[in-house]
Amino acid sequence: MNNLIKLINITKKYNTETIFENFSIEFIENKIHIIFGPSGSGKTTLLNIIAKLESIDSGEVINNHTVSYVFQEDRLLPWLNVYENIEFVLKSTINKKNRDKIIKENLKLVKLENHLYKYPHELSGGMQRRVALARAFSYPSSLILMDEPFKGLDFKLKKEIISDFLNLYNFNNKTVILVTHDIEEAKLLNGIIYNINKLKKSYNV
Repeated sequence: MNNLIKLINITKKYNTETIFENFSIEFIENKIHIIFGPSGSGKTTLLNIIAKLESIDSGEVINNHTVSYVFQEDRLLPWLNVYENIEFVLKSTINKKNRDKIIKENLKLVKLENHLYKYPHELSGGMQRRVALARAFSYPSSLILMDEPFKGLDFKLKKEIISDFLNLYNFNNKTVILVTHDIEEAKLLNGIIYNINKLKKSYNV
């Protein structure tokens, strides 16, 4: 039985503004879920509720997963290099030998294995985004929440980084909930994920 993430009849208000009212949704384990909606429609609030970073006024949130969060900004620590930025979130849970293996495996998946000791200011915007993705997938979580992770990228770079994201997803096999306001991005992701699921089904994966 899949370990479902469920929001059941939740209501969320900010003062007099109602964001969700008796809203229910569920997410299946080890799948990528894409939520599309315009800016200001409550997508980030939804992720924060799932992560239990925000309270609700009524209803129930069922989520027993450990969470990694990919924000719109990369949020890399400028005084740490690429390796150290990822190691920083692993130190309290994973021993040194395994940390090294995990970090190098995930950086290889985003084509940054030769940039371990560069600092954020030495990286392009696309490379910084890849480090943020590798960091989220390196953390021992079973759920990745992604808040507009490809925002601000041109189409060519976006396709490349989405490919790297899918490499991380296929290798680490985690549940992903991704929100976007970009309809072309949503269509692109949906098409790629549909083809991946179709291929898996044909091989009974």
